[in-house]
Parts: sequence; C-alpha cells; structure tokens
Amino acid sequence: MLLFLHLNSVLGLSLESHLFFLIFASLLNSKKRPPGVKASKASGKKTFDPDKQVEEFERIWKIKQKEIDAKEHLSKMSLLDSLIGKKEPLLEYEESLKKKLINDLF
Repeated sequence: MLLFLHLNSVLGLSLESHLFFLIFASLLNSKKRPPGVKASKASGKKTFDPDKQVEEFERIWKIKQKEIDAKEHLSKMSLLDSLIGKKEPLLEYEESLKKKLINDLF
C-alpha cells in the first residue's frame, strides 16, 4: 500500500492504473509458463508429415516382406524335411515336388 501511495504521488496513478501497470510488468518479466494439462497435451501431439509417414510405412512393409519370406522358406523346408523323412517310396508327384523344393531352397 505504501508503494501505491508513493507511485500515486510520484506518477499520479490511480489504483486501476497501478494494478494494470503491475500486471503488465509481471507479464513482461515472466518466463514461460509451467506446463499444465493443456500445454502438456499440445506438446504431446504430433504434427502430420506425409513424407515421414510414407517412409515409416515403407520401412514396416519391408520388414513384413522379410518376415513373410522367412515363413515361406521355413514352410518349404518343413515340407522337404517331411518328404525326405518318408520311409516308403515317394509317388511321382512327391518326387517332382522334392526336386523342385531342393532347387528352390538350395
């Protein structure tokens, strides 16, 4: 209150002007506000970048293709293993499948 009386006598400020002056000065001197709920949500949102999205999709697609190829290779190996492991003689189509699998895999 003494400060107000001093400013009022020196500068001729009213109470409203003094409050406005104090608020304005505090805004100028204030630093970045602490993150609240809205500020945290806004900082957590990602911006949409189509190029980055396409690159990410292509990267995932390549990984998925490698995974599919590995599963296919494993399936062929399993089939070849079962054909080689048969005790009785192979039928004609089984023999041709066995030769084809050997050529594909090795």
